[in-house]
Amino acid sequence: MKKWFLLCCIGVSWNLLGIILPPGVEVPPEAIAQWNQRFGEDYNLDTGIQAREFLLSALKRQPELPFRAVLHKADPFNPDADVFFHYQPRPDGDAWKRAEVRKSGKAIEVYIQSSSAQYGTIEGKTGRIGEVLLLSACDWRYEPIPAMELSMAKFTREERTYQDRPCWLITVTICYLNDKEMILQTGFPIEAASDKKSILNTRYPIRRVFVIDRDTGFIYARRQYARNGKLVAAVELRQVDTGTSIDPELFAVSESLPEGFLTRDHFRQATRTIAYPSRPGFLTSAASRTGQVIASWNEWFWRNSNTFSMISGGVAVALLLLVAVHRYRERRR
Repeated sequence: MKKWFLLCCIGVSWNLLGIILPPGVEVPPEAIAQWNQRFGEDYNLDTGIQAREFLLSALKRQPELPFRAVLHKADPFNPDADVFFHYQPRPDGDAWKRAEVRKSGKAIEVYIQSSSAQYGTIEGKTGRIGEVLLLSACDWRYEPIPAMELSMAKFTREERTYQDRPCWLITVTICYLNDKEMILQTGFPIEAASDKKSILNTRYPIRRVFVIDRDTGFIYARRQYARNGKLVAAVELRQVDTGTSIDPELFAVSESLPEGFLTRDHFRQATRTIAYPSRPGFLTSAASRTGQVIASWNEWFWRNSNTFSMISGGVAVALLLLVAVHRYRERRR
């Protein structure tokens, strides 16, 4: 089948691009029929190749392009808020990121990725966080397409205008010959193909749509659809600015919480329970002194725990002896 597919590609390329096949080489009718079954008779291979190369180049370039943008309803913790995103690549291959969660024009939460770690700030309290998924919200735009799916994909493109910019709307559709091939390539059980509620039919991406600037290659939006046509994932950048330099001070961090946090959720919960302000003050000093006293008392107690055990044991024995003597005297009376 692979040989037929290769010969089919050669034959279609010959028809569309004017490539002359070597003498004696003919494309088997079965291969042409299989090509038509997979991609359709009206598929323009020339346009498809151009769309494919443009998309793959854009996916590769995205980490190198600085930008400011707004994401609408991108934060699951604040679904009605907008996220103002700043992205600045670094010469060492790393990137600085800043995500401001805003409601009514006010930043209620700020998250920063610097060269060293990720941080969060809520109500003046700043702490280090192990992972903030919100800082990766824009990265999904250029997530690679699996190589096996690329070999079975049909690429189409349309001219579009997005934010007054000329763009390509590129659609990548995975074209399986039949359910058997789809099951073989995706790894789902055979019954998943006929089950309308299976993950294969309702969640697994079969079609991807990209909105890409024709001049800069910047990806403004990406959407993925399942086999049943349902939208399963999407990201869209609005108010995009790729020409203005970003102030490095936006990525500066000053920690005020000494402890680290595993996730953003842990950090958000902690900022609601911490009563003392971020800067040193009376409450901070009082809490610190109280903690030192308690810690010192605990340390002293455990250091002398053996002595306490001996004393308490001796007291218990003495009490038992007193009780025994008292009962003995009662019986003698």
